[in-house]
Amino acid sequence: MNKILTLLALGVLSSNAIAASKGDTYTGFQYALGTYSEDGFPDTNPNAIVGRFGKYLKDDFSIEGRLGVGVGDDSATVSGIDVSIEIDTVFGVYGLKHVDIGNASSIYGALGFTRGELTASAPGISVSDDDSGLSFGVGVNFNNINIEFMQYLNKSDFDVSAISFGITF
Repeated sequence: MNKILTLLALGVLSSNAIAASKGDTYTGFQYALGTYSEDGFPDTNPNAIVGRFGKYLKDDFSIEGRLGVGVGDDSATVSGIDVSIEIDTVFGVYGLKHVDIGNASSIYGALGFTRGELTASAPGISVSDDDSGLSFGVGVNFNNINIEFMQYLNKSDFDVSAISFGITF
């Protein structure tokens, strides 16, 4: 976590933030504090690092691709057995509508599509599964710093969401 905070601080100190314009591209990364919720199973909080790659199609609208990998699992006890949940991969494409709030800051809404894979492990067994679906979220950019809530998958029997903190260049 100290490495992440150091990278965030370096990003702020080295930023030369300007308003985005049509044709501008950006990259960045987020540390995603995930939540996996499933019917009949305690919530778990696996974490991931997510790379972001985007392009502004208009001054206030961008298309963004994301690719993430799990960096921390979480476990819960089910019927006396410890079950570990880990994010393997996350891939998505999203449209972001930005609203300028001044001083190189903005809020945005995101809507798109995510495909993700999780692994559940218990002593002697490991099962991976993938799913995909509609995703939506909201975020705030302060210069190069980003804070976001994203509902990556919202299915009838489970959902995956995350609160993320990151840097955008």
